[in-house]
Parts: sequence; structure tokens; C-alpha cells
Amino acid sequence: MIYPLIQWALKRPGIIIPVFFLSLFRMTTGQEVCPGAGSLALGGISSLEEHVQQVSRNPALPGSAKGHLLAAGHVRPYLLKEIGITTIEGVHPAFPGTVQWKISNYGLKGFRQFESGLGFGMLLRENLSAGISFHYYNTVTKEQFNYLWTFGPGAGIHYRITSRTALAVLVKNPFSTGNHAHYGPGFPAEITMGISRVIYENTTLFSEMTLLSPGLLLMRTGLSCMIPSGVTIRAGYHAHPHTFSFGAGIRSNQLLIDLSFAWSAVPGITPATMITWLPEK
Repeated sequence: MIYPLIQWALKRPGIIIPVFFLSLFRMTTGQEVCPGAGSLALGGISSLEEHVQQVSRNPALPGSAKGHLLAAGHVRPYLLKEIGITTIEGVHPAFPGTVQWKISNYGLKGFRQFESGLGFGMLLRENLSAGISFHYYNTVTKEQFNYLWTFGPGAGIHYRITSRTALAVLVKNPFSTGNHAHYGPGFPAEITMGISRVIYENTTLFSEMTLLSPGLLLMRTGLSCMIPSGVTIRAGYHAHPHTFSFGAGIRSNQLLIDLSFAWSAVPGITPATMITWLPEK
């Protein structure tokens, strides 16, 4: 028996190359898409907070947000238009904490991948915040809206040990439900541990380690520096695959513009951009 998705692909041989890169990008297992431009520039680090307020994968971080935040971004893995990732996300105060939401999608006409997320974070103490999140992943084809789908929870904490040092723990998909695993490798459970340290005035060093349930260990490190003009310069490294990344964030009134790119010897260049609106309180 040939699955409907395979029949659809055989009728369109021109998509074979994009689908090949799409499979490489997913590392042959279900997982979430690329991070935003700011996180990408730091090697993918996103469990820890930076100098400027941004949307994060860690639901604990919005717990200390004091205002609204709306962001829209685009990441183009390996410069391929067909797998360009578009994301819209936001953070909104909601007593006694903060609500965070996210919608992203990528893929080909007739075969698109969606990720939707909703989280809530709050301050537990002056230097400690925690949050929970829920994630829904689904594949849309011409025949079905939920050809593949997975639902999983997440949780995170962020603890500022001192004014210069912070720790974070992020758990995603400790368990999940859906039909994704019936067609191939499902979404892995994930635990991320990170630490940040202010090593110089307005300069922060980040380090992060992620363990995926198949036994894959990912290492990331990044450096962020805010120069006097208000521009944030970032650089990072991701160990799987070996990837170097660079970027900058430019603040102009209520807008924050992040530009970045990552380079790996095998898949090539991945540029990203994100525009964040931070309305005045």
C-alpha cells in the first residue's frame, strides 16, 4: 500500500530536493522548528533571558514581563524558499502572571507543518519564575488538516542566583499523544539545562545542554554584548551539526529588529529575521 502522501509526492518530482532538505532539517524525527533570529544567533540558546525582552521557548521567562510584546519572524534554512519558516508570537500580562502564544508553519504547497503553542508563566519569588506550556504540532495536506498530529506539554524554571548568574531548566514533551508515531519517529522528550554569566559590563556568556529521548546530546554556547548605541551583537555555536552563528539586534523606539545567520559546512547558510513590537505601557 502506498500512503496518500507518497502518492502525492510521486506526482510532483520537482519537490524531491526540498523534501530531502526538509527531512535533514528535522533530523529524521519529529521536533519543533528553528528558533527565532535572536536565539539562532546565540547558537539556538533560548532557555535563558538576555539583555532585551524577547519571546522565549522557556515559559518561565515571560513570568517577569511587565508589558505586551508582539513579534513576527522568518527563518530560511539553507536558503531554500520551500522550507522557509514563518512565526507569529506574543506575550501579554495576565494576572498573576503572563500568557505566551506562538504559531509557526513551513513546508510546501499541499504539505505544510504547523506548530502552535500556549504558555503561562509567573514570578514565584523575586529571583525565581516558573511556567507551563502546551504544544500542538500538525501536518496539513490537500486531503487532511491533521494528516499527522502530536500534542505535548512543557514546563520551565528560571532562577537568578546572583545579579550576574542565572540557571534555567526546560522540559518539553515528557509525554505526548497523537498519530505521528504511527508513520515514523515521534516527537522526542527533551530536557534542557542552561546557565548564563555576565562576564563584563553588558556582556553575557550563555551555555546550554539538551538531552533528547533517543539519547542525542546537543551542546550550545553563545555570547551577547549590548554596545552603548543600544545595538546587541550576538555570536554562537551549536555542536550538532557543527554550526556557527552571528547576528545583531537593533532597537528603534518601540521596534526591535533582529537579523542573524547560521553557517554549517554540510547544509550551508540559514538566515533569519524578526521584528518585535514593544508598545509603551
